[in-house]
Amino acid sequence: MLRGTVQRRAGMSASGAVVAVHGGPGVDGAGLRHVLAPLADDAELVVPDQRGHGRSDLATAASWRLDDWADDLAGVIGALQLHRPVVVGVSFGGWVALRYAARHPGQLGGLVIAASTARLLSVEEGAERMGSLGGPASAAAWRAAYADPALEASPAFERHVLSLMAVREPSPALRAVRAAQVRRHRSTPTSPPNSAGSTSPTTRGKSAAPRPSSSASSTRSPRRNWQPRPPMPAPAAPGSG
Repeated sequence: MLRGTVQRRAGMSASGAVVAVHGGPGVDGAGLRHVLAPLADDAELVVPDQRGHGRSDLATAASWRLDDWADDLAGVIGALQLHRPVVVGVSFGGWVALRYAARHPGQLGGLVIAASTARLLSVEEGAERMGSLGGPASAAAWRAAYADPALEASPAFERHVLSLMAVREPSPALRAVRAAQVRRHRSTPTSPPNSAGSTSPTTRGKSAAPRPSSSASSTRSPRRNWQPRPPMPAPAAPGSG
């Protein structure tokens, strides 16, 4: 069972939809709900928690595959009867969005990929990229965290790797959301750095972050939770996450 939120401005007629796919593995859609909330002034904003993340069912490791996540996304769009929405995939969500676009092209109205890649990077490719940005310490921190996933929550990884992944400081509200996700992340089994090819979610059961408040904007209607029906079967495709 997938769960997520739908938000739009009170009294606005449905003129279009944006479906945002969060990053990870190991976080949920709370950050995207905060960052993309202004889009709800002009479109219906849908942010699901992907299978194995946040409020959605944990499922099993055998189903933590790009094909499954992509078909889940198609099931969400079908259940909400969204007509050719724009799908936004961020980081790991970009891989899911690309696989979704390949498997369900007729359902898609537009595709935006942010902070992602066209394929999974190898460990050394990730280390080389970190090294080019932050020097040998960043490359070493990347390799160490891949060898021992628990180090992904360490101060060294935060200082030498995570600090390179943003061009500006987040707002206090977004920082609070991310801090809650990190606390949850540190209390559960961890996965390798997400850009290196991991597809194992680390959150278990409940959301890693506080439930977003509908009071963030007085002009928007409260977010409503949905529980879409299971996705329709899709033709098999070569390869998986």
